[in-house]
Amino acid sequence: VLSIRGRNIHMHLVAEATKHFSERGYTIIKEARMDGRTRIDLLALKGSERIGIECQLNISYDTIKQKFRDYGRNLTKMIFFVPAYKEIKIKRVLEKIVMEENVPKNFFDVWTEDVDVTSTIRLSKKAKKTLNEVATEIGKFGDTYDDVVLRLIEHYKKCNKVKKNGSS
Repeated sequence: VLSIRGRNIHMHLVAEATKHFSERGYTIIKEARMDGRTRIDLLALKGSERIGIECQLNISYDTIKQKFRDYGRNLTKMIFFVPAYKEIKIKRVLEKIVMEENVPKNFFDVWTEDVDVTSTIRLSKKAKKTLNEVATEIGKFGDTYDDVVLRLIEHYKKCNKVKKNGSS
């Protein structure tokens, strides 16, 4: 999640899931690594239960499948916590994975919450790389993508204004 608003929403979903499982006596591990390179947002442990919780603002079949492949075989259940308007999309992705990977239908669960995600955007690897390059030139260390994009927009507007007025 690359925007500040997106990070805040993601942190909110993680906090809600943490609270839910903590209140029920689970041990919570944040940003848990198991197999593979990816991390899962939360791992809830209690007795023989091993529940992986992934909070997603953007639904990508490839990302979801990779997380399942990295963690699924070591879990008793996997929960995806998503914005309410993404519920249908995530369920379709999970149905496809259930068929492809021969997973019991009750292995996956979907939690939803109404959150405002209108200001979140997803950046491609190419765009992220370009922003990183530009950030080193125009930004200070520690600037967020939002800061860099805002400066780029301001620069673009300034250049456009100069162009329209016929000045250089």
